[in-house]
Amino acid sequence: SELGYVLMRAGDCDRAREHFEQGEQVLLAAEDGHALATLRCRMGLLFSVVKEGASKITAEAAETASEKIAQSLEASEKHGNKIGIALCIEAQGLSWCRRGDQNKGIQKLRLALDMLRELGNKQLQGDCLMNLGEAFLHSPQGVVHLEQCLVVRRSSADLVGEAQCLQALGSLHTYLGNTRAGTKCWQDSLNLKRELMDEAGVKECLQHLCALYTQLEDYSRVSDYVGQLRDIAQAQNDFDAEAQALIMTGRCH
Repeated sequence: SELGYVLMRAGDCDRAREHFEQGEQVLLAAEDGHALATLRCRMGLLFSVVKEGASKITAEAAETASEKIAQSLEASEKHGNKIGIALCIEAQGLSWCRRGDQNKGIQKLRLALDMLRELGNKQLQGDCLMNLGEAFLHSPQGVVHLEQCLVVRRSSADLVGEAQCLQALGSLHTYLGNTRAGTKCWQDSLNLKRELMDEAGVKECLQHLCALYTQLEDYSRVSDYVGQLRDIAQAQNDFDAEAQALIMTGRCH
């Protein structure tokens, strides 16, 4: 089930579903109620993932997600697992948001956040604040939650989570027209990605920064970041990316 969770977070939902379904059968046979509750909550989250090109999850996916989360919540309540209960309520909130009912979803997410604050779990508070930021993705209220998430992630020295939050905050600032604020977030994320030696993450940040500095008409910065993208492409023998970088370099002059 842990591998399934990793795959889900990486975006490989089909393989994640296979591992989750296999794990569910194993845990049912072993009568491991605690682990089964955790797995089913994650399955509910998996079925709540919006497919590429869609605006919300399907009615069938919503029904399956609701069923898995309800099973998990019942088991968590039976075992007195307060964190498990909070995570199920958070999963319900995400599911409601992704089926198009933002009000009900946000209400659940706020309840989950209050519970996690009471339990003092910083990492899970950060995750819930990220989800609230997503729920308010097209409004300034999302900035408030993502900035709170950033404070929590920094206080717990979660560099990976901090970079993730900065990128979400940068994208939201850009959407709201705060291009300079968005650019700073992506620059801060770039610095963290370099510290973490995350090559794919560095490349993603550089691409966003090229686009943002183009909007700001700061072509010397664009040229600098394009050069860094070209260096990465050459190191990886990625000829298509190198060609794209060269085209972008031409546009800067």
